Amino acid sequence: MSEQSIVGKAGEFNICFRDTTLSNHAGLILVRELADRLGVAELLDEALHVKQRECGHRESEAVLSLSHNLIAGGSCLLDLNVLRGDVGTEQGLGLERVLAPSTAGEFLRKFDIGDIHDLKRFHPRLQARIRPQQTWACCTLDVDSSLYEPVSTRQPGSTKAYNGQIGDPPFFAFWSEADELVFSHLRRGHAHTSKKAEWCLTETFKRLPAELAKKLRAASGLYDHTIVAGCEKRQVTFGITPDQTAPVKKILAAIPEKDWHDLIQYDAAQVSEFRYQPQRCSRQSRNVGEMASAGTVADVMTGGASPFAPPVRQWSSVDPFANVWPEFAPGSSGL
Repeated sequence: MSEQSIVGKAGEFNICFRDTTLSNHAGLILVRELADRLGVAELLDEALHVKQRECGHRESEAVLSLSHNLIAGGSCLLDLNVLRGDVGTEQGLGLERVLAPSTAGEFLRKFDIGDIHDLKRFHPRLQARIRPQQTWACCTLDVDSSLYEPVSTRQPGSTKAYNGQIGDPPFFAFWSEADELVFSHLRRGHAHTSKKAEWCLTETFKRLPAELAKKLRAASGLYDHTIVAGCEKRQVTFGITPDQTAPVKKILAAIPEKDWHDLIQYDAAQVSEFRYQPQRCSRQSRNVGEMASAGTVADVMTGGASPFAPPVRQWSSVDPFANVWPEFAPGSSGL
């Protein structure tokens, strides 16, 4: 900075002008570089053929613009105008112009069910390019469903979820070690949490490295004999919160006081284990119960592995006593 470039002062600060473009969303440049290295645009253009004519934005540019909008915190199509008004962001992303909200809406309205399935086939191809860079020795899956509430004021054909809210419950499968959403599937609002869960798990395992040891943990909504049988068939170690039915409560009530053990990380809770074979299940499973300080059973965790797999040595849970299972593994000093 030379003295000639200074146009004024503000306290102890010099005021000058530079021919430099700044951006409020510089982090998007890293996202763009990652997408370029993985060839995301190339895969999108190969998989998607939404447009009837070749003029204007390519499918990849439209999808990436919508992705950048979400990553930057946008909540609707109109928020694309924030990126469009940021010259530094457009230059950093290598775009002549970010997609306009009206153009984005027109692009999305052209999607039909076939285009949606084409987009689903894009995901495994992208994941296959990432897998060689992932060096984890284990794959722990967190599976559950959520609820997408409609934002439109008109909701024709909308159905209510199990909790009475209007919306559609997607199925999610996350790879814990990699912080990766491996698979998702949108279902109708009245669908139970476990509906099509076995098919969703099949699709999930197709997207994971076959050689990795796999574990699965889920809440009670996915406590279903088909899911348990599927885990045993695939030799997947699993931990699922079961329904607290009358037989389970009876077994818990009969456990002697001396068989309840303190959780080191949680002073107000104790755990114990028991064996139980639910109806429609082929064999017994190991269950771990948690008792709160008031003397009432707060939660139960059931799990196991295929008879051909090694004994379960470590447990994980989506419940409050996560990461304490090694102390209560079979043969340990805990249980």
